Amino acid sequence: DWIKTSNSLYFSYINLIVAGTSVTVYPAANLIKSYIGNHFILINENPTKFDGIANYIISNRIGKVMKNLFTRSN
Repeated sequence: DWIKTSNSLYFSYINLIVAGTSVTVYPAANLIKSYIGNHFILINENPTKFDGIANYIISNRIGKVMKNLFTRSN
């Protein structure tokens, strides 16, 4: 869904997970800028310029996070 506010388009979605990027790669950077929800999850080994607006930060390598996630879910 799209929401039009103040002459700008924003994505309407519940969760945004950005993983394994310096957040300078597009479209990830644009998704973060247009996200208006409160479930922004950032998974990255190093700090990014969006850490201050992320609701949740997992500071680790994406491969390790996914391996742990799928190991625990099985």
